[in-house]
Amino acid sequence: MSPQHESSGPQIRALFFLGFVFLGGHGNYFSIWLDHVGWDGAMIGWLDGARYACIVLFPVFWGRLADRLGDPVYTLRLVTMGSFVAFLTVLWTSSFLPLLIAMVLYSAFRVGFVPLIDTLTITHVEQQGGDYGRFRIWGSWGFVLGGFLLAGAVTWAGRDAIPPVLVGLLGLTVLQTFWMPRHRSRQQQSPGKTLPALRQVPGLPAFLTVTFFWRLTGQGLFLFLPIHLSDLGVSDSIMPIYWTIGVLSEILLLRNAPRWFGRFDPKPVLVGCFALCVVQYSLTAIIENPAWLLLVLTLHGFTFGLTYYTCVLWLGRHVPQEHRNTAQAVFQSLTFGVGGCLSSVIAGYLFKTGRGPTLFAVAGIASVATVIAALVLLRRETPPPASPQSD
Repeated sequence: MSPQHESSGPQIRALFFLGFVFLGGHGNYFSIWLDHVGWDGAMIGWLDGARYACIVLFPVFWGRLADRLGDPVYTLRLVTMGSFVAFLTVLWTSSFLPLLIAMVLYSAFRVGFVPLIDTLTITHVEQQGGDYGRFRIWGSWGFVLGGFLLAGAVTWAGRDAIPPVLVGLLGLTVLQTFWMPRHRSRQQQSPGKTLPALRQVPGLPAFLTVTFFWRLTGQGLFLFLPIHLSDLGVSDSIMPIYWTIGVLSEILLLRNAPRWFGRFDPKPVLVGCFALCVVQYSLTAIIENPAWLLLVLTLHGFTFGLTYYTCVLWLGRHVPQEHRNTAQAVFQSLTFGVGGCLSSVIAGYLFKTGRGPTLFAVAGIASVATVIAALVLLRRETPPPASPQSD
Protein backbone atom coordinates (compact mmCIF):
# COMPACT_ATOMS: atom_id res chain seq x y z
CA MET A 1 0.00 0.00 0.00
CA SER A 2 1.25 3.44 -0.88
CA PRO A 3 2.19 5.99 1.82
CA GLN A 4 -0.69 8.14 0.62
CA HIS A 5 -3.19 5.40 1.44
CA GLU A 6 -1.57 4.76 4.82
CA SER A 7 -1.92 8.44 5.79
CA SER A 8 -5.48 8.86 4.56
CA GLY A 9 -7.20 7.68 7.78
CA PRO A 10 -6.63 10.90 9.81
CA GLN A 11 -7.45 13.00 6.74
CA ILE A 12 -10.75 11.17 6.22
CA ARG A 13 -11.68 11.72 9.86
CA ALA A 14 -10.82 15.41 9.57
CA LEU A 15 -12.94 15.75 6.43
CA PHE A 16 -15.91 14.05 8.10
CA PHE A 17 -15.47 16.37 11.09
CA LEU A 18 -15.22 19.66 9.17
CA GLY A 19 -17.88 18.73 6.64
CA PHE A 20 -20.36 17.97 9.39
CA VAL A 21 -19.44 21.03 11.46
CA PHE A 22 -21.00 22.97 8.61
CA LEU A 23 -23.97 20.60 8.41
CA GLY A 24 -24.54 20.92 12.16
CA GLY A 25 -24.72 24.70 11.94
CA HIS A 26 -26.83 24.54 8.80
CA GLY A 27 -29.23 21.92 10.18
CA ASN A 28 -29.79 23.77 13.44
CA TYR A 29 -30.08 27.33 12.22
CA PHE A 30 -30.55 27.82 8.48
CA SER A 31 -34.32 27.30 8.56
CA ILE A 32 -34.49 29.56 11.63
CA TRP A 33 -32.69 32.27 9.65
CA LEU A 34 -35.16 31.83 6.77
CA ASP A 35 -38.04 32.16 9.21
CA HIS A 36 -36.31 35.21 10.69
CA VAL A 37 -36.13 36.99 7.32
CA GLY A 38 -39.81 36.36 6.59
CA TRP A 39 -40.11 33.06 4.73
CA ASP A 40 -43.24 31.00 5.43
CA GLY A 41 -43.46 27.20 5.66
CA ALA A 42 -44.35 26.68 2.01
CA MET A 43 -41.44 28.84 0.81
CA ILE A 44 -39.01 26.97 3.06
CA GLY A 45 -40.42 23.66 1.87
CA TRP A 46 -39.95 24.59 -1.79
CA LEU A 47 -36.40 25.75 -1.13
CA ASP A 48 -35.55 22.51 0.59
CA GLY A 49 -37.42 20.57 -2.08
CA ALA A 50 -35.32 22.23 -4.79
CA ARG A 51 -32.21 21.32 -2.84
CA TYR A 52 -33.27 17.69 -2.65
CA ALA A 53 -34.21 17.71 -6.33
CA CYS A 54 -30.50 18.21 -7.02
CA ILE A 55 -29.85 14.93 -5.23
CA VAL A 56 -31.98 13.25 -7.88
CA LEU A 57 -29.66 14.36 -10.68
CA PHE A 58 -26.18 15.26 -9.55
CA PRO A 59 -24.79 12.57 -7.20
CA VAL A 60 -24.78 10.06 -10.05
CA PHE A 61 -22.85 12.53 -12.21
CA TRP A 62 -20.23 13.06 -9.49
CA GLY A 63 -20.10 9.35 -8.66
CA ARG A 64 -19.59 8.30 -12.27
CA LEU A 65 -16.95 11.00 -12.70
CA ALA A 66 -15.07 9.71 -9.65
CA ASP A 67 -15.33 6.11 -10.87
CA ARG A 68 -14.16 7.10 -14.33
CA LEU A 69 -11.19 9.09 -12.98
CA GLY A 70 -10.47 6.52 -10.30
CA ASP A 71 -9.87 9.36 -7.82
CA PRO A 72 -12.72 10.46 -5.49
CA VAL A 73 -10.49 13.04 -3.74
CA TYR A 74 -10.11 15.11 -6.90
CA THR A 75 -13.89 15.02 -7.34
CA LEU A 76 -14.35 16.02 -3.68
CA ARG A 77 -12.31 19.15 -4.35
CA LEU A 78 -14.58 20.06 -7.25
CA VAL A 79 -17.81 19.61 -5.29
CA THR A 80 -16.65 21.51 -2.22
CA MET A 81 -15.28 24.45 -4.22
CA GLY A 82 -18.45 24.73 -6.31
CA SER A 83 -20.74 24.57 -3.28
CA PHE A 84 -18.70 27.21 -1.44
CA VAL A 85 -18.86 29.72 -4.32
CA ALA A 86 -22.62 29.29 -4.71
CA PHE A 87 -23.31 29.52 -0.96
CA LEU A 88 -21.62 32.92 -0.80
CA THR A 89 -24.93 34.33 -2.11
CA VAL A 90 -26.44 34.19 1.40
CA LEU A 91 -24.14 37.06 2.39
CA TRP A 92 -26.00 39.60 0.26
CA THR A 93 -29.60 38.48 -0.31
CA SER A 94 -32.50 36.74 1.40
CA SER A 95 -34.98 37.26 -1.47
CA PHE A 96 -36.76 34.11 -2.54
CA LEU A 97 -35.89 33.78 -6.24
CA PRO A 98 -32.16 34.66 -6.16
CA LEU A 99 -31.60 32.59 -3.03
CA LEU A 100 -33.52 29.67 -4.53
CA ILE A 101 -31.29 29.77 -7.62
CA ALA A 102 -28.16 30.03 -5.48
CA MET A 103 -29.19 27.08 -3.29
CA VAL A 104 -29.87 24.95 -6.36
CA LEU A 105 -26.34 25.70 -7.60
CA TYR A 106 -24.91 25.07 -4.14
CA SER A 107 -26.75 21.77 -3.88
CA ALA A 108 -25.76 20.66 -7.37
CA PHE A 109 -22.20 20.49 -6.07
CA ARG A 110 -22.73 19.75 -2.37
CA VAL A 111 -24.83 16.61 -2.91
CA GLY A 112 -21.72 14.83 -4.15
CA PHE A 113 -19.91 15.25 -0.84
CA VAL A 114 -21.49 12.52 1.31
CA PRO A 115 -21.51 9.63 -1.20
CA LEU A 116 -17.91 10.38 -2.20
CA ILE A 117 -16.57 10.44 1.34
CA ASP A 118 -18.61 7.34 2.25
CA THR A 119 -17.09 5.44 -0.67
CA LEU A 120 -13.61 6.71 0.17
CA THR A 121 -14.06 5.45 3.73
CA ILE A 122 -15.45 2.04 2.79
CA THR A 123 -12.52 1.49 0.42
CA HIS A 124 -10.03 2.60 3.06
CA VAL A 125 -11.56 0.21 5.61
CA GLU A 126 -11.45 -2.62 3.09
CA GLN A 127 -7.75 -2.00 2.42
CA GLN A 128 -6.54 -0.97 5.88
CA GLY A 129 -9.04 -2.54 8.29
CA GLY A 130 -11.21 -0.80 10.88
CA ASP A 131 -14.89 0.01 10.77
CA TYR A 132 -16.88 2.62 8.85
CA GLY A 133 -18.67 3.73 12.01
CA ARG A 134 -15.38 4.70 13.69
CA PHE A 135 -14.82 7.24 10.91
CA ARG A 136 -18.46 8.38 10.67
CA ILE A 137 -18.62 9.33 14.36
CA TRP A 138 -16.19 12.17 13.61
CA GLY A 139 -18.94 13.61 11.45
CA SER A 140 -21.36 13.24 14.34
CA TRP A 141 -19.00 15.10 16.70
CA GLY A 142 -18.61 17.78 14.04
CA PHE A 143 -22.37 18.12 13.75
CA VAL A 144 -22.63 18.71 17.50
CA LEU A 145 -19.85 21.32 17.47
CA GLY A 146 -21.38 23.11 14.48
CA GLY A 147 -24.67 23.51 16.30
CA PHE A 148 -23.02 25.01 19.38
CA LEU A 149 -20.82 27.30 17.31
CA LEU A 150 -23.92 28.75 15.69
CA ALA A 151 -25.65 28.95 19.08
CA GLY A 152 -22.80 31.07 20.39
CA ALA A 153 -22.85 33.28 17.31
CA VAL A 154 -26.62 33.80 17.52
CA THR A 155 -26.47 34.51 21.26
CA TRP A 156 -23.69 37.03 20.76
CA ALA A 157 -24.72 38.72 17.51
CA GLY A 158 -28.30 37.64 16.74
CA ARG A 159 -29.73 35.63 13.87
CA ASP A 160 -28.11 37.84 11.23
CA ALA A 161 -24.81 36.16 12.15
CA ILE A 162 -25.97 32.82 10.77
CA PRO A 163 -25.02 33.33 7.06
CA PRO A 164 -21.42 34.55 7.54
CA VAL A 165 -20.61 31.85 10.09
CA LEU A 166 -21.93 29.14 7.77
CA VAL A 167 -19.86 30.53 4.91
CA GLY A 168 -16.74 30.38 7.08
CA LEU A 169 -17.41 26.78 8.13
CA LEU A 170 -17.96 25.68 4.54
CA GLY A 171 -14.69 27.33 3.58
CA LEU A 172 -12.83 25.17 6.11
CA THR A 173 -14.20 22.05 4.41
CA VAL A 174 -12.82 23.27 1.08
CA LEU A 175 -9.36 23.74 2.61
CA GLN A 176 -9.38 20.24 4.09
CA THR A 177 -10.03 18.62 0.70
CA PHE A 178 -6.76 20.12 -0.55
CA TRP A 179 -4.91 18.51 2.38
CA MET A 180 -6.28 15.10 1.41
CA PRO A 181 -3.84 12.75 -0.37
CA ARG A 182 -4.95 11.58 -3.80
CA HIS A 183 -6.65 8.20 -3.63
CA ARG A 184 -6.47 6.15 -6.83
CA SER A 185 -8.82 3.20 -7.20
CA ARG A 186 -7.55 -0.09 -8.53
CA GLN A 187 -9.04 0.57 -11.93
CA GLN A 188 -10.58 3.44 -13.88
CA GLN A 189 -13.95 2.79 -15.46
CA SER A 190 -15.45 3.73 -18.77
CA PRO A 191 -18.80 5.52 -18.30
CA GLY A 192 -20.85 2.84 -20.03
CA LYS A 193 -20.00 -0.11 -17.76
CA THR A 194 -21.07 0.91 -14.27
CA LEU A 195 -24.87 1.10 -14.46
CA PRO A 196 -25.23 -2.28 -16.23
CA ALA A 197 -23.03 -3.77 -13.51
CA LEU A 198 -25.28 -2.31 -10.80
CA ARG A 199 -28.30 -3.96 -12.36
CA GLN A 200 -26.67 -7.29 -11.59
CA VAL A 201 -26.39 -6.61 -7.84
CA PRO A 202 -28.79 -9.02 -6.07
CA GLY A 203 -31.49 -7.33 -4.02
CA LEU A 204 -30.55 -3.78 -5.02
CA PRO A 205 -34.01 -2.73 -6.35
CA ALA A 206 -35.73 -3.92 -3.15
CA PHE A 207 -33.09 -2.20 -1.00
CA LEU A 208 -33.54 1.11 -2.87
CA THR A 209 -37.33 0.89 -2.66
CA VAL A 210 -37.28 0.44 1.09
CA THR A 211 -34.76 3.22 1.69
CA PHE A 212 -36.83 5.50 -0.55
CA PHE A 213 -39.83 5.06 1.76
CA TRP A 214 -37.57 5.65 4.76
CA ARG A 215 -36.56 9.14 3.60
CA LEU A 216 -39.92 10.00 2.03
CA THR A 217 -41.52 9.75 5.47
CA GLY A 218 -38.68 11.35 7.42
CA GLN A 219 -36.37 13.67 5.50
CA GLY A 220 -38.66 16.72 5.44
CA LEU A 221 -38.92 16.65 9.22
CA PHE A 222 -35.31 17.72 9.74
CA LEU A 223 -35.91 21.16 8.26
CA PHE A 224 -38.92 21.94 10.44
CA LEU A 225 -37.82 20.41 13.74
CA PRO A 226 -35.98 23.59 14.89
CA ILE A 227 -39.04 25.72 14.11
CA HIS A 228 -41.30 23.22 15.91
CA LEU A 229 -39.03 23.36 18.96
CA SER A 230 -39.09 27.15 18.80
CA ASP A 231 -42.92 27.01 18.77
CA LEU A 232 -42.76 24.94 21.95
CA GLY A 233 -40.67 27.63 23.65
CA VAL A 234 -37.12 26.38 23.12
CA SER A 235 -34.77 29.37 22.87
CA ASP A 236 -32.18 29.78 20.13
CA SER A 237 -29.31 29.51 22.61
CA ILE A 238 -30.23 25.97 23.74
CA MET A 239 -31.52 24.66 20.39
CA PRO A 240 -28.33 22.65 19.71
CA ILE A 241 -28.87 20.63 22.89
CA TYR A 242 -31.78 18.86 21.20
CA TRP A 243 -29.72 17.94 18.16
CA THR A 244 -26.83 16.97 20.43
CA ILE A 245 -28.94 14.42 22.31
CA GLY A 246 -29.84 12.73 19.04
CA VAL A 247 -26.31 12.84 17.69
CA LEU A 248 -24.80 11.50 20.92
CA SER A 249 -27.07 8.48 20.67
CA GLU A 250 -25.91 8.15 17.05
CA ILE A 251 -22.26 8.26 18.15
CA LEU A 252 -22.86 5.57 20.78
CA LEU A 253 -24.50 3.26 18.25
CA LEU A 254 -21.98 3.90 15.47
CA ARG A 255 -19.05 3.22 17.78
CA ASN A 256 -20.50 -0.06 18.99
CA ALA A 257 -22.47 -1.17 15.93
CA PRO A 258 -20.09 -4.01 14.89
CA ARG A 259 -20.14 -5.47 18.41
CA TRP A 260 -23.85 -4.94 19.12
CA PHE A 261 -25.41 -5.53 15.72
CA GLY A 262 -22.71 -7.14 13.55
CA ARG A 263 -23.95 -10.67 14.21
CA PHE A 264 -27.50 -9.84 13.10
CA ASP A 265 -28.97 -10.09 9.64
CA PRO A 266 -29.41 -6.58 8.13
CA LYS A 267 -33.16 -7.10 7.60
CA PRO A 268 -34.28 -7.24 11.27
CA VAL A 269 -31.92 -4.37 12.11
CA LEU A 270 -33.54 -2.15 9.47
CA VAL A 271 -37.08 -3.28 10.35
CA GLY A 272 -36.46 -2.44 14.01
CA CYS A 273 -35.07 0.99 13.12
CA PHE A 274 -38.05 1.76 10.88
CA ALA A 275 -40.46 0.73 13.66
CA LEU A 276 -38.72 3.20 15.96
CA CYS A 277 -39.35 5.91 13.33
CA VAL A 278 -43.07 5.38 13.93
CA VAL A 279 -42.53 5.78 17.67
CA GLN A 280 -40.26 8.84 17.42
CA TYR A 281 -42.42 10.84 15.02
CA SER A 282 -45.68 10.00 16.79
CA LEU A 283 -44.36 11.02 20.19
CA THR A 284 -42.96 14.26 18.74
CA ALA A 285 -46.44 15.08 17.43
CA ILE A 286 -48.20 14.71 20.78
CA ILE A 287 -45.63 15.88 23.36
CA GLU A 288 -46.00 19.55 24.29
CA ASN A 289 -43.36 19.73 27.01
CA PRO A 290 -40.05 20.23 25.17
CA ALA A 291 -38.08 18.64 28.01
CA TRP A 292 -39.64 15.25 27.22
CA LEU A 293 -38.56 15.60 23.59
CA LEU A 294 -34.95 15.32 24.75
CA LEU A 295 -35.72 11.70 25.62
CA VAL A 296 -37.55 11.11 22.33
CA LEU A 297 -34.62 12.42 20.32
CA THR A 298 -32.37 9.66 21.66
CA LEU A 299 -34.17 7.47 19.12
CA HIS A 300 -32.39 9.41 16.36
CA GLY A 301 -29.40 7.13 16.84
CA PHE A 302 -31.54 4.26 15.55
CA THR A 303 -33.86 6.05 13.12
CA PHE A 304 -31.03 7.72 11.23
CA GLY A 305 -27.56 6.79 12.50
CA LEU A 306 -27.79 2.99 12.68
CA THR A 307 -30.07 2.87 9.63
CA TYR A 308 -27.64 4.86 7.50
CA TYR A 309 -24.68 2.84 8.79
CA THR A 310 -26.40 -0.42 7.82
CA CYS A 311 -27.27 0.94 4.36
CA VAL A 312 -23.71 2.09 3.59
CA LEU A 313 -22.27 -1.25 4.69
CA TRP A 314 -24.88 -3.13 2.63
CA LEU A 315 -23.73 -1.28 -0.50
CA GLY A 316 -20.08 -1.71 0.38
CA ARG A 317 -20.60 -5.44 0.80
CA HIS A 318 -22.57 -6.04 -2.39
CA VAL A 319 -20.99 -3.60 -4.89
CA PRO A 320 -17.43 -4.03 -6.27
CA GLN A 321 -14.96 -1.25 -5.43
CA GLU A 322 -14.72 0.07 -8.98
CA HIS A 323 -18.47 0.81 -9.03
CA ARG A 324 -18.99 2.04 -5.46
CA ASN A 325 -18.95 5.79 -6.10
CA THR A 326 -21.82 5.38 -8.55
CA ALA A 327 -23.69 2.94 -6.30
CA GLN A 328 -23.51 5.30 -3.33
CA ALA A 329 -24.62 8.12 -5.64
CA VAL A 330 -27.63 6.14 -6.89
CA PHE A 331 -28.56 5.45 -3.27
CA GLN A 332 -28.31 9.16 -2.45
CA SER A 333 -30.19 10.19 -5.62
CA LEU A 334 -33.19 7.95 -5.12
CA THR A 335 -33.39 7.88 -1.33
CA PHE A 336 -32.36 11.39 -0.31
CA GLY A 337 -33.07 12.96 -3.71
CA VAL A 338 -36.46 11.77 -4.91
CA GLY A 339 -37.60 10.80 -1.42
CA GLY A 340 -36.18 13.93 0.20
CA CYS A 341 -37.57 16.28 -2.44
CA LEU A 342 -41.11 14.94 -2.15
CA SER A 343 -40.80 14.78 1.63
CA SER A 344 -39.69 18.41 1.94
CA VAL A 345 -42.42 19.84 -0.28
CA ILE A 346 -45.14 17.79 1.44
CA ALA A 347 -43.73 18.69 4.86
CA GLY A 348 -43.83 22.38 3.96
CA TYR A 349 -47.55 22.27 3.26
CA LEU A 350 -48.28 20.07 6.28
CA PHE A 351 -46.36 22.47 8.51
CA LYS A 352 -48.17 25.46 7.02
CA THR A 353 -51.51 23.72 7.66
CA GLY A 354 -51.04 22.54 11.23
CA ARG A 355 -47.46 23.33 12.25
CA GLY A 356 -45.43 20.63 14.01
CA PRO A 357 -48.19 18.41 15.48
CA THR A 358 -49.78 17.80 12.08
CA LEU A 359 -46.45 17.27 10.32
CA PHE A 360 -45.08 14.73 12.78
CA ALA A 361 -48.40 12.89 13.19
CA VAL A 362 -48.65 12.29 9.44
CA ALA A 363 -44.99 11.20 9.36
CA GLY A 364 -45.60 8.69 12.15
CA ILE A 365 -48.55 7.14 10.36
CA ALA A 366 -46.76 7.10 6.99
CA SER A 367 -43.69 5.40 8.49
CA VAL A 368 -45.76 2.27 8.98
CA ALA A 369 -45.47 1.83 5.20
CA THR A 370 -41.68 1.71 5.53
CA VAL A 371 -41.90 -1.08 8.08
CA ILE A 372 -44.23 -3.07 5.83
CA ALA A 373 -42.02 -2.53 2.77
CA ALA A 374 -38.96 -3.76 4.68
CA LEU A 375 -40.76 -6.85 5.94
CA VAL A 376 -42.06 -7.75 2.48
CA LEU A 377 -39.20 -6.76 0.17
CA LEU A 378 -35.91 -7.24 2.00
CA ARG A 379 -34.44 -10.70 2.00
CA ARG A 380 -32.56 -12.28 4.85
CA GLU A 381 -28.84 -12.87 4.45
CA THR A 382 -25.90 -13.88 6.59
CA PRO A 383 -24.10 -10.79 7.94
CA PRO A 384 -20.38 -10.55 7.18
CA PRO A 385 -17.86 -11.30 9.94
CA ALA A 386 -17.00 -8.28 12.07
CA SER A 387 -14.03 -6.38 10.68
CA PRO A 388 -11.02 -5.52 12.86
CA GLN A 389 -11.32 -2.08 14.45
CA SER A 390 -7.70 -1.05 14.35
CA ASP A 391 -8.27 2.25 12.57
